[in-house]
Amino acid sequence: MKIRVKFLICLAGFLAVYSSGNCETLPDFVEKINGGSINWAKGISQATGTTIPDTRDLNAPVNRQAALTAAEAVAFGKLLDVVKTIKINSDLTVENLDSKNKVIMEKIGEMVKNAKIVDQKYLTDGRVEVTVQMDLRGGFAQLVLPEEIKQIDEIQIINSSQKKDLPASQKSESISTEGKEDVFTGLIIDATGINVTPSMVPAALDENGRKVYGPAFISRESAVQYGTSEYEKDIQTAKLNPRVGSNPLIVKGLRTEGSTGTNIVISNSDALILRSKPEHLTFLKKCQVIIVIDEPKNQTDKNKNRNS
Repeated sequence: MKIRVKFLICLAGFLAVYSSGNCETLPDFVEKINGGSINWAKGISQATGTTIPDTRDLNAPVNRQAALTAAEAVAFGKLLDVVKTIKINSDLTVENLDSKNKVIMEKIGEMVKNAKIVDQKYLTDGRVEVTVQMDLRGGFAQLVLPEEIKQIDEIQIINSSQKKDLPASQKSESISTEGKEDVFTGLIIDATGINVTPSMVPAALDENGRKVYGPAFISRESAVQYGTSEYEKDIQTAKLNPRVGSNPLIVKGLRTEGSTGTNIVISNSDALILRSKPEHLTFLKKCQVIIVIDEPKNQTDKNKNRNS
Protein backbone atom coordinates (compact mmCIF):
# COMPACT_ATOMS: atom_id res chain seq x y z
CA MET A 1 0.00 0.00 0.00
CA LYS A 2 2.83 2.39 0.91
CA ILE A 3 4.57 1.68 -2.37
CA ARG A 4 1.37 2.45 -4.28
CA VAL A 5 0.96 5.77 -2.42
CA LYS A 6 4.57 6.75 -3.16
CA PHE A 7 4.11 5.91 -6.83
CA LEU A 8 0.97 8.04 -7.06
CA ILE A 9 2.73 10.96 -5.37
CA CYS A 10 5.64 10.73 -7.80
CA LEU A 11 3.29 10.45 -10.77
CA ALA A 12 1.36 13.49 -9.62
CA GLY A 13 4.60 15.43 -9.39
CA PHE A 14 5.62 14.46 -12.90
CA LEU A 15 2.20 15.42 -14.25
CA ALA A 16 2.40 18.79 -12.54
CA VAL A 17 5.74 19.46 -14.22
CA TYR A 18 4.42 18.56 -17.67
CA SER A 19 1.11 20.37 -17.41
CA SER A 20 2.79 23.57 -16.22
CA GLY A 21 5.31 23.50 -19.06
CA ASN A 22 8.22 23.53 -16.58
CA CYS A 23 11.04 21.47 -18.06
CA GLU A 24 13.69 22.25 -15.47
CA THR A 25 13.56 18.76 -13.95
CA LEU A 26 13.90 16.97 -17.29
CA PRO A 27 17.32 15.73 -18.45
CA ASP A 28 19.17 17.75 -21.06
CA PHE A 29 19.46 16.53 -24.62
CA VAL A 30 21.87 19.02 -26.12
CA GLU A 31 23.17 19.37 -29.66
CA LYS A 32 26.18 21.69 -29.83
CA ILE A 33 26.30 23.62 -33.05
CA ASN A 34 27.93 26.75 -34.49
CA GLY A 35 29.28 28.01 -31.18
CA GLY A 36 25.98 27.50 -29.37
CA SER A 37 23.53 24.73 -28.58
CA ILE A 38 20.01 23.39 -29.00
CA ASN A 39 18.42 21.62 -26.05
CA TRP A 40 15.88 19.33 -27.69
CA ALA A 41 14.47 18.17 -24.34
CA LYS A 42 13.70 21.65 -23.01
CA GLY A 43 13.02 23.35 -26.33
CA ILE A 44 15.59 26.12 -25.96
CA SER A 45 18.62 27.41 -27.84
CA GLN A 46 21.64 29.10 -26.28
CA ALA A 47 24.82 30.84 -27.42
CA THR A 48 27.74 32.43 -25.60
CA GLY A 49 29.74 35.42 -26.74
CA THR A 50 33.12 36.46 -25.32
CA THR A 51 35.12 39.65 -25.88
CA ILE A 52 38.18 41.29 -24.38
CA PRO A 53 37.87 44.93 -23.21
CA ASP A 54 40.19 47.58 -24.60
CA THR A 55 42.13 47.70 -21.34
CA ARG A 56 42.58 45.29 -18.46
CA ASP A 57 41.26 47.91 -16.02
CA LEU A 58 37.91 46.28 -15.29
CA ASN A 59 37.20 48.88 -12.61
CA ALA A 60 36.59 51.48 -15.29
CA PRO A 61 32.78 51.56 -15.81
CA VAL A 62 33.03 52.68 -19.44
CA ASN A 63 35.33 49.80 -20.35
CA ARG A 64 33.22 47.25 -18.51
CA GLN A 65 30.03 48.39 -20.21
CA ALA A 66 31.66 48.51 -23.64
CA ALA A 67 33.01 44.98 -23.19
CA LEU A 68 29.64 43.75 -21.98
CA THR A 69 27.85 45.29 -24.97
CA ALA A 70 30.35 43.75 -27.38
CA ALA A 71 29.99 40.32 -25.78
CA GLU A 72 26.22 40.56 -26.05
CA ALA A 73 26.48 41.38 -29.75
CA VAL A 74 28.66 38.33 -30.33
CA ALA A 75 26.25 36.12 -28.37
CA PHE A 76 23.20 37.33 -30.28
CA GLY A 77 25.04 36.81 -33.58
CA LYS A 78 25.95 33.26 -32.64
CA LEU A 79 22.41 32.56 -31.48
CA LEU A 80 21.05 33.62 -34.86
CA ASP A 81 23.55 31.28 -36.54
CA VAL A 82 22.36 28.40 -34.35
CA VAL A 83 18.67 29.12 -34.92
CA LYS A 84 19.15 29.20 -38.69
CA THR A 85 20.46 25.62 -38.65
CA ILE A 86 17.34 24.21 -36.95
CA LYS A 87 15.53 21.67 -39.08
CA ILE A 88 11.80 22.39 -39.20
CA ASN A 89 10.96 19.18 -41.08
CA SER A 90 12.53 16.86 -43.63
CA ASP A 91 12.46 19.54 -46.33
CA LEU A 92 13.04 22.81 -44.55
CA THR A 93 15.47 24.55 -42.19
CA VAL A 94 14.96 27.94 -40.57
CA GLU A 95 17.62 29.38 -42.89
CA ASN A 96 15.59 28.24 -45.92
CA LEU A 97 12.75 30.48 -44.76
CA ASP A 98 14.84 33.48 -45.80
CA SER A 99 14.19 32.70 -49.45
CA LYS A 100 10.56 31.75 -48.86
CA ASN A 101 9.30 34.36 -46.43
CA LYS A 102 11.38 37.45 -45.64
CA VAL A 103 8.81 38.70 -43.13
CA ILE A 104 9.11 35.56 -40.98
CA MET A 105 12.91 35.78 -41.03
CA GLU A 106 12.76 39.42 -39.95
CA LYS A 107 10.53 38.45 -37.04
CA ILE A 108 12.91 35.64 -36.07
CA GLY A 109 15.77 38.14 -36.16
CA GLU A 110 13.84 40.40 -33.78
CA MET A 111 13.20 37.45 -31.45
CA VAL A 112 16.91 36.69 -31.36
CA LYS A 113 17.73 40.32 -30.54
CA ASN A 114 15.26 40.11 -27.65
CA ALA A 115 16.58 36.78 -26.37
CA LYS A 116 17.03 36.49 -22.64
CA ILE A 117 20.47 37.07 -21.11
CA VAL A 118 20.83 34.15 -18.71
CA ASP A 119 24.45 34.63 -17.63
CA GLN A 120 27.23 37.20 -17.75
CA LYS A 121 30.71 36.89 -16.33
CA TYR A 122 33.75 39.12 -15.92
CA LEU A 123 36.59 36.63 -16.09
CA THR A 124 39.90 37.02 -14.28
CA ASP A 125 41.88 37.26 -17.54
CA GLY A 126 39.94 40.34 -18.61
CA ARG A 127 37.39 38.67 -20.84
CA VAL A 128 33.66 39.29 -20.62
CA GLU A 129 31.32 36.36 -21.31
CA VAL A 130 27.59 36.59 -22.00
CA THR A 131 25.14 33.72 -22.57
CA VAL A 132 21.77 34.32 -24.22
CA GLN A 133 18.82 31.95 -24.51
CA MET A 134 15.72 31.74 -26.70
CA ASP A 135 12.64 29.54 -26.35
CA LEU A 136 11.94 27.45 -29.44
CA ARG A 137 8.31 26.99 -28.42
CA GLY A 138 5.62 29.62 -28.12
CA GLY A 139 6.02 32.54 -30.52
CA PHE A 140 8.97 31.05 -32.41
CA ALA A 141 7.14 27.78 -33.02
CA GLN A 142 4.04 29.66 -34.13
CA LEU A 143 6.14 31.39 -36.78
CA VAL A 144 8.00 28.40 -38.21
CA LEU A 145 5.61 25.46 -37.89
CA PRO A 146 4.12 24.43 -41.26
CA GLU A 147 0.65 25.73 -42.10
CA GLU A 148 -0.68 22.16 -42.41
CA ILE A 149 -0.44 21.84 -38.62
CA LYS A 150 -3.85 23.20 -37.74
CA GLN A 151 -5.95 23.50 -34.62
CA ILE A 152 -7.79 20.18 -34.13
CA ASP A 153 -11.09 20.10 -32.26
CA GLU A 154 -11.22 18.13 -29.03
CA ILE A 155 -11.90 14.43 -29.61
CA GLN A 156 -14.93 13.31 -27.61
CA ILE A 157 -14.49 9.94 -25.93
CA ILE A 158 -17.59 8.27 -24.53
CA ASN A 159 -18.50 4.90 -23.10
CA SER A 160 -21.15 2.56 -24.46
CA SER A 161 -23.79 3.60 -21.90
CA GLN A 162 -23.55 7.22 -23.03
CA LYS A 163 -23.53 6.37 -26.71
CA LYS A 164 -27.12 5.13 -26.90
CA ASP A 165 -28.40 8.47 -25.56
CA LEU A 166 -26.74 10.53 -28.28
CA PRO A 167 -28.51 11.72 -31.42
CA ALA A 168 -27.88 9.48 -34.41
CA SER A 169 -25.87 12.25 -36.11
CA GLN A 170 -23.31 12.23 -33.27
CA LYS A 171 -22.91 8.50 -32.76
CA SER A 172 -20.62 8.01 -35.74
CA GLU A 173 -18.29 10.82 -34.56
CA SER A 174 -17.90 9.57 -31.00
CA ILE A 175 -15.16 7.25 -29.80
CA SER A 176 -15.94 4.16 -27.79
CA THR A 177 -13.91 3.50 -24.63
CA GLU A 178 -14.44 -0.26 -24.72
CA GLY A 179 -11.31 -2.44 -24.64
CA LYS A 180 -9.37 -0.04 -22.42
CA GLU A 181 -6.74 -2.65 -21.61
CA ASP A 182 -5.29 -2.15 -25.11
CA VAL A 183 -5.38 1.65 -25.04
CA PHE A 184 -2.04 3.46 -24.78
CA THR A 185 -1.37 6.89 -23.31
CA GLY A 186 1.52 8.05 -25.48
CA LEU A 187 4.12 6.97 -28.01
CA ILE A 188 7.84 6.25 -27.53
CA ILE A 189 9.86 5.59 -30.67
CA ASP A 190 13.18 3.85 -30.00
CA ALA A 191 15.18 5.30 -32.88
CA THR A 192 18.66 4.54 -31.55
CA GLY A 193 21.20 3.22 -34.01
CA ILE A 194 19.60 4.62 -37.17
CA ASN A 195 21.18 8.12 -37.26
CA VAL A 196 18.09 10.23 -36.66
CA THR A 197 18.48 14.00 -36.98
CA PRO A 198 16.37 16.07 -34.53
CA SER A 199 13.81 18.43 -36.04
CA MET A 200 10.84 20.49 -34.92
CA VAL A 201 8.34 18.43 -36.94
CA PRO A 202 9.51 14.82 -37.31
CA ALA A 203 7.23 12.25 -38.89
CA ALA A 204 6.72 8.52 -38.36
CA LEU A 205 5.77 6.28 -41.28
CA ASP A 206 4.93 2.64 -41.75
CA GLU A 207 6.92 0.41 -44.10
CA ASN A 208 4.59 1.34 -46.98
CA GLY A 209 5.33 5.03 -46.55
CA ARG A 210 2.00 5.96 -44.94
CA LYS A 211 2.32 8.45 -42.10
CA VAL A 212 1.26 7.39 -38.62
CA TYR A 213 2.43 10.64 -37.03
CA GLY A 214 2.99 14.03 -38.59
CA PRO A 215 1.35 17.42 -39.22
CA ALA A 216 -2.08 15.96 -40.04
CA PHE A 217 -2.26 14.30 -36.60
CA ILE A 218 -1.11 17.30 -34.54
CA SER A 219 -3.01 20.11 -32.88
CA ARG A 220 -1.24 23.41 -33.49
CA GLU A 221 -1.99 24.59 -29.96
CA SER A 222 -0.18 21.59 -28.44
CA ALA A 223 2.70 21.83 -30.92
CA VAL A 224 3.28 25.49 -30.13
CA GLN A 225 3.10 25.01 -26.38
CA TYR A 226 4.98 21.72 -25.94
CA GLY A 227 6.67 20.98 -29.26
CA THR A 228 5.53 18.23 -31.61
CA SER A 229 7.74 15.69 -29.83
CA GLU A 230 10.56 15.41 -27.33
CA TYR A 231 13.95 13.78 -27.76
CA GLU A 232 15.53 11.62 -25.06
CA LYS A 233 18.76 9.63 -24.70
CA ASP A 234 17.40 6.34 -23.38
CA ILE A 235 14.21 4.33 -23.05
CA GLN A 236 14.14 4.30 -19.24
CA THR A 237 14.22 8.10 -19.07
CA ALA A 238 11.49 8.27 -21.70
CA LYS A 239 9.26 5.85 -19.75
CA LEU A 240 9.46 8.10 -16.67
CA ASN A 241 8.54 11.22 -18.61
CA PRO A 242 4.95 12.29 -17.84
CA ARG A 243 4.58 13.47 -21.42
CA VAL A 244 3.69 9.91 -22.54
CA GLY A 245 1.55 8.96 -19.54
CA SER A 246 1.53 5.74 -17.56
CA ASN A 247 1.13 3.26 -20.43
CA PRO A 248 3.07 4.38 -23.53
CA LEU A 249 3.29 2.33 -26.69
CA ILE A 250 6.97 1.61 -27.37
CA VAL A 251 7.95 0.91 -30.98
CA LYS A 252 11.29 0.41 -32.69
CA GLY A 253 12.47 2.66 -35.49
CA LEU A 254 13.66 0.53 -38.40
CA ARG A 255 15.36 3.22 -40.46
CA THR A 256 15.12 6.87 -41.44
CA GLU A 257 13.27 8.07 -44.51
CA GLY A 258 14.66 10.72 -46.85
CA SER A 259 18.09 12.34 -47.06
CA THR A 260 17.86 14.49 -43.93
CA GLY A 261 17.21 11.67 -41.44
CA THR A 262 14.39 13.43 -39.60
CA ASN A 263 11.57 11.00 -40.44
CA ILE A 264 11.39 7.50 -38.97
CA VAL A 265 10.00 4.26 -40.39
CA ILE A 266 8.35 1.81 -37.97
CA SER A 267 7.03 -1.67 -38.69
CA ASN A 268 3.61 -2.22 -40.22
CA SER A 269 2.62 -4.28 -37.17
CA ASP A 270 3.48 -1.41 -34.79
CA ALA A 271 1.67 1.03 -37.06
CA LEU A 272 -1.39 -1.22 -36.94
CA ILE A 273 -1.36 -1.15 -33.14
CA LEU A 274 -1.14 2.64 -33.19
CA ARG A 275 -4.07 2.84 -35.59
CA SER A 276 -6.14 0.19 -33.82
CA LYS A 277 -7.75 2.48 -31.23
CA PRO A 278 -9.37 5.84 -31.98
CA GLU A 279 -8.28 6.98 -28.51
CA HIS A 280 -4.69 6.97 -29.75
CA LEU A 281 -5.56 9.96 -31.92
CA THR A 282 -6.00 11.93 -28.71
CA PHE A 283 -2.42 11.54 -27.49
CA LEU A 284 -1.06 12.09 -31.00
CA LYS A 285 -3.10 15.29 -31.25
CA LYS A 286 -1.60 16.45 -27.96
CA CYS A 287 1.94 15.62 -29.13
CA GLN A 288 2.49 13.05 -26.38
CA VAL A 289 5.39 11.59 -28.32
CA ILE A 290 9.01 10.94 -27.33
CA ILE A 291 11.76 9.89 -29.74
CA VAL A 292 14.79 8.17 -28.25
CA ILE A 293 17.89 8.75 -30.36
CA ASP A 294 21.65 8.59 -30.01
CA GLU A 295 23.54 11.57 -28.61
CA PRO A 296 23.67 14.20 -31.38
CA LYS A 297 27.09 14.75 -32.92
CA ASN A 298 28.47 18.25 -32.46
CA GLN A 299 28.57 20.20 -35.68
CA THR A 300 31.75 22.03 -36.63
CA ASP A 301 31.67 25.75 -36.07
CA LYS A 302 31.14 27.29 -39.49
CA ASN A 303 31.92 30.79 -38.32
CA LYS A 304 35.65 30.75 -37.79
CA ASN A 305 35.95 34.52 -38.17
CA ARG A 306 33.43 35.35 -35.44
CA ASN A 307 34.87 36.27 -32.04
CA SER A 308 34.98 33.32 -29.63
